[in-house]
Amino acid sequence: LLEVKNCEGFSTKLPLKWKRNSIFPEETVDCIIKSADPKKLMIGLASFLQAQFAQKASEKNIETIGFYDAFHNPSDLTNDFDITVREVVKSVNNIIVPYQALRESFQNLNSHAAIHVLGQPTYETWMQDVEKYSPENTLKKLGYTQQRPSQVIVFSGGYDDVYKKSFENILVKKSLNEFL
Repeated sequence: LLEVKNCEGFSTKLPLKWKRNSIFPEETVDCIIKSADPKKLMIGLASFLQAQFAQKASEKNIETIGFYDAFHNPSDLTNDFDITVREVVKSVNNIIVPYQALRESFQNLNSHAAIHVLGQPTYETWMQDVEKYSPENTLKKLGYTQQRPSQVIVFSGGYDDVYKKSFENILVKKSLNEFL
């Protein structure tokens, strides 16, 4: 943890309802960067506050690294998260992405940044689990010991618009709309 002293307007307690477009006063960001005196700054890409710190660090010739760990391409969607990512990514000079297919998309979002593909531990764990997957064991856990269902869909994800769109794509591709 970083102790920041004498930075007017800065509090270590952020409100629970912190919004993606919230920012600090410019003097506060400047004071925090000066106090920390980092050689490199690694940020997430989901809030304008992160972009604010990256921009201030860049002004002081501090290397900036943006880390993106979602599975989807942020260029494809128009939800609050993706719009924010597309803006924040312009503030960094290095971008870490989870897999190769995202490299081109992020290069298009920030042509001056170096893009690094480092993997996604959660995704890699899921893939290992898939390799060990046993349909019989899963059906047994679900209570299908006698009669096997004709179709089973497994969908992992959250509940925001990104996953809703992904789930809808599955339904359209598999012609399963009648189940909704």
